[in-house]
Amino acid sequence: MLINGDYSMNQEAHKFCEVMSRCYGENLRLQEIIPSLFESLLSDGIIKQAEVSKVITCKGCGLAHQVLRNKEKYYIQCTDEEFGGINEIKPEDSVTYKFDYAKFCGWVADSLKLEKEVTEEDSTIWHIGKGLIKKNETHLFVVFTTDFSVALSILEAIPKKNVIVLFLGKIPLLGHVDLRILSLQDILDVVDGKLEFLKKEFNKLTKGNYLSGPSGTIVLDTNIVITIKGDKHCLQLQKTPIGFTVEKDIFPMSYNILQNLFRFKDSEVLAFTSRELSNKGLARNAKTITTRILEINKLCEEKDLIPPIIQEDNYRYRLNPKLSCFK
Repeated sequence: MLINGDYSMNQEAHKFCEVMSRCYGENLRLQEIIPSLFESLLSDGIIKQAEVSKVITCKGCGLAHQVLRNKEKYYIQCTDEEFGGINEIKPEDSVTYKFDYAKFCGWVADSLKLEKEVTEEDSTIWHIGKGLIKKNETHLFVVFTTDFSVALSILEAIPKKNVIVLFLGKIPLLGHVDLRILSLQDILDVVDGKLEFLKKEFNKLTKGNYLSGPSGTIVLDTNIVITIKGDKHCLQLQKTPIGFTVEKDIFPMSYNILQNLFRFKDSEVLAFTSRELSNKGLARNAKTITTRILEINKLCEEKDLIPPIIQEDNYRYRLNPKLSCFK
């Protein structure tokens, strides 16, 4: 979830995503790993019982011991001088659980009111259904990885036209960011021990005309677009029926500044000082950030277009609210 300009501040939701990725296909003692969510996830069917573990960690010595069974009772044999002996354990202490990934995908699809079509496309890749996003029929996928580069490669390999990929990791703040990839960490929350899907946050993050655009393309305004072509970052201006009349190469830093401001445009904190942008890793010093912003605005103003970045009274920069991406 996005709080005060920082992603995934809800640590329980963050941990859930990390564990779900790390434990894909494994049987584990999830009741100990995610105790705050365990009961509600078990009740919802997102977690289900797997098997009785053959090995359990001893609460006395902390070492792993083999589970022994005599009729309906379970024991472990500890050789520690202080805790040694044959100790009876509760049956539930030896039970392992696993995630039901199809059930989770169905829960996400229901939360988004999709036309549900939950199918496992490949290992860790699930198609969950389709729905209207910005009036376009869009297919949604869940990828059970925290690796952004893996999620990006999967997105680019999907042949469908309008696609959104949800993955379990964090969106990087700089570099090549495709806006058709969303982090589940930003749209999940935990309230009173129950997992919740933040539909309003999803709607904010999918707001804009970029869902069917090429990777790296961001539509700031009808006449102002930034994109990536090979190893070049470009600013496209003055759209006509046959294309843009102006295309200027810009610094990767300039692209990253606009991309970051665009990503935060609908959040509670949408304006940043040049120092704050610099601290995000966009530049070594704040002065360079200011220089790049002035260059971007000058390129647009020379073509009688509105400057895409404005400075507020508190010396914070934000996207110009007159841009069509705010409509």
